[in-house]
Amino acid sequence: MKKIYFLFSLGLAAGLQAQTNLDFETGDFTGWTGFQGNFTTSNQLPLTNVTTGITVLPLNSSGAHVIVDANYPANGCGAFFPVGEQNYSAKLNNLQTTHNATGIRQAFTVTPANALHIYGSAIVLTDGVHPNGGIEEAFFRSEVLDANNTLLIQKMFHPNMVSSTFTICFQGSTFYRPWTCDTLDLSPYIGQTVTISHTASHCLYIGHIGWAIIDAACGNPNGTTNTNQSPNKISVLQNPSPDGLFA
Repeated sequence: MKKIYFLFSLGLAAGLQAQTNLDFETGDFTGWTGFQGNFTTSNQLPLTNVTTGITVLPLNSSGAHVIVDANYPANGCGAFFPVGEQNYSAKLNNLQTTHNATGIRQAFTVTPANALHIYGSAIVLTDGVHPNGGIEEAFFRSEVLDANNTLLIQKMFHPNMVSSTFTICFQGSTFYRPWTCDTLDLSPYIGQTVTISHTASHCLYIGHIGWAIIDAACGNPNGTTNTNQSPNKISVLQNPSPDGLFA
């Protein structure tokens, strides 16, 4: 039995697809694949008209995929610190009012060492007061997909969520969630290759913005702060309820 387990371990190690640049400390999107699409149906469903790629832009510039540092403007949210950890984080989506959505994804092999995937995000969303249970609202979501592109886990944030952790930001209807560590439990998928995906989107009807800054490493999950972390980071949130929503 020990020999069989040893052979399995060797096989896993030989085919291992490692995580890369989770914290963006290379100052770019090395290791990540970018995509953009349109939000045209429900914020719980895949995007339409999806294209892949990342246009390289200067630090702290405007655009869909941008690396930011501590000098990135807070855009009206006084407590919105632009970097989650260390020197750099990644901003997703432009600040224009279209129904554009922007995301990044990365595939890797799940091992016992990375089976609890912890990442940080800070989110800005405008509440459009849309009907239909919030499925038409601007959103930020994190997803896990298997090698066949089947959805395994989805975490969703939008302004209409009950008991959400959003705070009023500016202009009366725009909200932000300060830097928060979230978790994805990947332990059922040890030995498999999965894809982590993060997406920020404006609303369905073009009039309300949605964007986020992420730092896909979150080394301080207990909510205490240090000089390398946002001063308003709060505690880890657990996996979502069965409907996939964080409410």
